[in-house]
Amino acid sequence: MSARTVARIGAVVWLTIVWCAVMESISLGTVVAGAVVAIALTLLFPSRSGNLSGVRFRPLAFLAMNLGLFGDLVRANIQVAWAVIAPRRAGLRPGIVLVPLVPCTELVLQLLLNAVSLTPGTLIVEVRREPLVLAIHVLQLHTEAGVHLEVLRVQRRIVAALGPRATLDAVDARIEALRAAAEHGGPVPDLTEEVS
Repeated sequence: MSARTVARIGAVVWLTIVWCAVMESISLGTVVAGAVVAIALTLLFPSRSGNLSGVRFRPLAFLAMNLGLFGDLVRANIQVAWAVIAPRRAGLRPGIVLVPLVPCTELVLQLLLNAVSLTPGTLIVEVRREPLVLAIHVLQLHTEAGVHLEVLRVQRRIVAALGPRATLDAVDARIEALRAAAEHGGPVPDLTEEVS
């Protein structure tokens, strides 16, 4: 099986899971409808890059990625529902955070952008390519380091499922740097030079 076929099958499975999560149902009809929509989308909008040389499909990590996405969606839906029901108690503190990412393949980046955009309470305002930085609007901004870690954990799950090992190591190093800064109460380290 070619890398392109594996990537297309992976995209169909991932889009079907996202469809079920958005529809909040895993009935047979929802799964079939999601698969039909996913197949149509992958046929109508094929990968522009055409280069899948960086794709390393790992089935168990792919399953973990999807379970993580589903968990993030459920948690975010609960947080947004609580913010609507009791806005004062929810402690709404909207803000925009610049999150530098580890350079990655176009497939990983597109999946990451979709995962962040689909999560209720977050909105990607801007994507800078050189260096790779996301400007993300969040509904509940507790700490900048928390937003950085959350986005990098999503990137890590996607890279673990579909990316090269070197990128995974770089994401792990970035997460460790952020954790160390957060533990010592320091500011978020400026990692934009590292990605340039």
